[in-house]
Amino acid sequence: MTAQPTRILAVEDERDFARTLSGIFSGYNCQISSCGTGNEAVQLMAAQSHDAVILDLGVPGLPGIETMREIRHLQPDIPVLVLNTDDRVDAVVEAMKLGAYDYLTKPVEWQKLATSLRQALLQRGERNGENKAYCFERLIGESHQMQNVIRSAERIIDTHAPVLITGEHGTGKELLARMIHSNGPRKNGPFVAVHCASVGAEQLEKEVFGHEKSFGGSVSIRPGRVEHAAGGTLYLDEIAEMPPQTQIRFLHMLHEQRFQRVGGTQNLASDIRIISASHTDLGLAMRKGAFRQDLYYGVAVYPITLPPLRERPRDIPLLAGFFMQQFNQEYGRDLKTILPQTLEILACYSWPGNVRELRSLLVRSFLNAPNTSLEPSHLPARLTCGPNDSNRAKPVEPIGVLPAADRIVPLKLVEKEVLVRALKLANYNMSSAASALGIGRTTLYRKLQKYRIELRR
Repeated sequence: MTAQPTRILAVEDERDFARTLSGIFSGYNCQISSCGTGNEAVQLMAAQSHDAVILDLGVPGLPGIETMREIRHLQPDIPVLVLNTDDRVDAVVEAMKLGAYDYLTKPVEWQKLATSLRQALLQRGERNGENKAYCFERLIGESHQMQNVIRSAERIIDTHAPVLITGEHGTGKELLARMIHSNGPRKNGPFVAVHCASVGAEQLEKEVFGHEKSFGGSVSIRPGRVEHAAGGTLYLDEIAEMPPQTQIRFLHMLHEQRFQRVGGTQNLASDIRIISASHTDLGLAMRKGAFRQDLYYGVAVYPITLPPLRERPRDIPLLAGFFMQQFNQEYGRDLKTILPQTLEILACYSWPGNVRELRSLLVRSFLNAPNTSLEPSHLPARLTCGPNDSNRAKPVEPIGVLPAADRIVPLKLVEKEVLVRALKLANYNMSSAASALGIGRTTLYRKLQKYRIELRR
């Protein structure tokens, strides 16, 4: 049964906007609707529910803020991404008060829009307890490293090309493989995983190709993973651990698109897409003679490398917030906030176990939190960043230096001063100030509201 498409409404009077948006999401199960006025947007929302709205606050007809109010009235839980020009700051603040998910300045940076839309749809699905895949899977991150990964994956999703995913343990290699499968042409077929390092050489060959055994006049047949994956994707985890004899057999299948079960004589057709993964440098293993060169070029047609978490610390707040939503649903809790001090400690740690370690640690910290906030005291002591801590991440260069004080200053006063200085140094350009602070523009606006900081020069 075909899944219902994700319905996105674009409220924008620029003629090519919807066409460009449709081009970006082509190949996904998305339905893009568009209109050029606020009045039309309200009519479309009243006629049919949508999964997300992109709203230009400057559209003609019903003013953008009034359109936003009507949309929220018709569908209170829908994520709305607002577009604005730099001279409509007050309108953006008002939209954020009304519950806008994010805002972007015009002219639109399409990759940022796509990233924000991904997160909005994902969070809405998690909040509603849905198992709907929407357009994207759970590749969370706004860092340029993760954006490069997402762009690379999107380029080959609609093909049958073999993919090699490399990255340290815990970076999400199988998650990326499943995303490619579930959004590609074989999404209705099975996703079958083989962990090459978990079984011995002889057993792995039988596991992959199946085997036949004769008992007198009868033959016992056990299909392998290749047969189970017919019409879908075969995922080979830690392919570098594949024994030489299995490599030869696998290479033959790649070239001929046919194989034989172990102990069998019948040639069987293979109809699978190959996605492989390795935490080691497979190219280096090839050059050392530990992995066949011809097989390497067969499985690494399109390589993608997942970055370690320590190289993308700006993604940690996004990941932490996503996991907190998961835990609230799983454990029936209502933890609402991760304190800034807690996020600073998480960003300071280097995460040798990557995203897997972050999630595991946050589960324990979540269960230790008795109230609605995740505080530093709920984290393990090993995350404290001492000067000689080998797991300490590289510090981020500050945007300014606060004056020395001979007494403890409340954190909110320090944070307010940092925000004010950032605005002045950036000449009150919100995007530049947010970038210098290492936070999103939406977060910056909320902090300015919190501390009642004047937005204008």
